[in-house]
Amino acid sequence: MSGRYSIAVVRKAMRVLDALAGRKDPATLTSIATEVDLPKDQTFRILITLQEDRLTDRVADRWIVGVKLIAIGHKAALNRLAY
Repeated sequence: MSGRYSIAVVRKAMRVLDALAGRKDPATLTSIATEVDLPKDQTFRILITLQEDRLTDRVADRWIVGVKLIAIGHKAALNRLAY
């Protein structure tokens, strides 16, 4: 769903995060870019930007979900229980 108020790069970043969240093991840049169907250079810039806010992290040459994203998800889950 792409509405007139959508921001394309945010949607792309969400695809990257979703790809990382769906993996048990750290992912290579190439495998992430292939899965989300984006060029490697654009995928890398998205990953680096997300890493600056600790939403992704790099382990050697592979990528994982960052601690801040895990914390956000945990907070949201706890708050959802209150509904």
